[in-house]
Amino acid sequence: MQDMNFKILFSGCAVAPRSIISPAYPCLKHHLDSLYPQRRLPLNERMETMKKATLEKIFEYASMPLHGTLSRKLRKDISVQINEEKIYTAATLFLGEEFVRITETEKALAVNTYYDWEHITSVRTIAKLQE
Repeated sequence: MQDMNFKILFSGCAVAPRSIISPAYPCLKHHLDSLYPQRRLPLNERMETMKKATLEKIFEYASMPLHGTLSRKLRKDISVQINEEKIYTAATLFLGEEFVRITETEKALAVNTYYDWEHITSVRTIAKLQE
């Protein structure tokens, strides 16, 4: 017969053994929500948050901060391609809450390209191999 002892957590909630965990234990749900706050968000919002966080990490890897600004400059010998479109080499990135701005200089002109976080489907980083 399965052990049906309950464990009392520091929060004072009774939690069932792992083998009988189900949504019927609201206290367990509360405990998991406190451990993992993102569980409280609807699934589609959790996915968007995770996606944005992952994309931010990719951009942070490919760039370095510019002193005195919130912008980031692409690292030497690293290029970025967003959504299988144009490849950016000597560009400056701004990672905003709702968008990504990429600034590049072409023929003495500053060209800004804006991407909505939700519409970025892929990011490719291209780097030269170190010898």
